[in-house]
Amino acid sequence: MGLTETQPGLSLGFSSHQSTSSSNSIQSVPLQLLDQKGDKIRVENGDDREEDEKFNLLGHSICLKRQRDGFGVNPNPSNYYSLQECASPFDYCDIVTSTTHKSLRGPRGGIIFYRKGTKLRKQGVHHTDEGSNNYDLEEKINFAVFPSLQGGPHNNYIAALAIALKQVATPEYKAYMNQVKRNAQALANALLRRKCRLVTGGTDNHLLLWDLTGLGITGKNFEKVCELADITLNKTAIFGDNGALSLRGVRIGTPAMTTRGCVETDFETIADFLLRAAQITASVQREHGKFQKDFMQGLQNNKDIVELRNRVEKFAYQFEMPGYD
Repeated sequence: MGLTETQPGLSLGFSSHQSTSSSNSIQSVPLQLLDQKGDKIRVENGDDREEDEKFNLLGHSICLKRQRDGFGVNPNPSNYYSLQECASPFDYCDIVTSTTHKSLRGPRGGIIFYRKGTKLRKQGVHHTDEGSNNYDLEEKINFAVFPSLQGGPHNNYIAALAIALKQVATPEYKAYMNQVKRNAQALANALLRRKCRLVTGGTDNHLLLWDLTGLGITGKNFEKVCELADITLNKTAIFGDNGALSLRGVRIGTPAMTTRGCVETDFETIADFLLRAAQITASVQREHGKFQKDFMQGLQNNKDIVELRNRVEKFAYQFEMPGYD
């Protein structure tokens, strides 16, 4: 069980009666968000059938208040867990997966953790169900990786991941991640002062989720304007979206520019760039419409985008690009 596609659970294995992005060997049942008040989200199984729940798929931003048996989780900020900068999923989950090329700054790929040994429902209390009391995840996961999915070991990736994990243990990396979080909070506060709406009202990690509803623009159109202005971010679903073709949110992260040397004051400037891109998007939508074909025509030879791109490039040239120094 995991969140449905539009709320947004696509990367965790969304499945419907018409299509699936998860394994065909398991049945994925989507959960629906019913309402959102402050930082509390209520969910409900949208299917009328009784489901035999085997495990839950949870994104890293889920805050777990109680332990369940057999969780699967797909966390993004694995580095925060290693530095004890946020609540760890390892206290609640039997399987934890993470990318390694984002805030971990390692090679492009993923990493899997799983429980071994005797099952524990609560600390000091063993399972009493019939059958084995030991976890049987190791053989299944290893077989799923190789030979099921991977043709052979990627030694270059393994070596690069070892270096990245070694760097995580250094004081320099901890200082970097603290700066990443401060920069994200600085960017969030800067956008909030500019009357922008953020999902959850801010951030506790390296990511921001910007709700563009109040600006009357779509995430896809805003993403395209930012791309033409040399700003990289991505559209994403937020609570209440009706479908993947009309998303009203964008996701913004601070690790890349922090790596290049940006601090809090620099993200004030970045907030100005983002707001200007949103204003350009709204202007083009008003004149040409929000549908992609019409909207893209309005972007051709757009002087406002050229002016914004020149400002962005002039700002970015101040900071070194890793690997080119």
